[in-house]
Amino acid sequence: EAELRAQEQLEEGKIHQEEEEEKDEDKEEEEEEEKLEEEKEEDKEEEEEEKLEEEKEEEEEYDTQGDLSALEPSSWPTERNSIPERAQVSPKNLT
Repeated sequence: EAELRAQEQLEEGKIHQEEEEEKDEDKEEEEEEEKLEEEKEEDKEEEEEEKLEEEKEEEEEYDTQGDLSALEPSSWPTERNSIPERAQVSPKNLT
């Protein structure tokens, strides 16, 4: 009978140990899932920041292109129109 009790206690101890191990494994799995979720969230935030940065750069580039377009010859006024007619002086009147 003492052997039976000892064996029962041993089995109960094993069961208890297995339960504790399962709890630990579950806890580790939860922690890993949380870590993965945090990493996903961080990646998502980084992507959003990069996207905003790209949009900002594109906007700045567009603004700069607008400013530089004034330097392109195609946007310059024609010579004929650059001087008002009344300011034009014929060569005869220069002397």
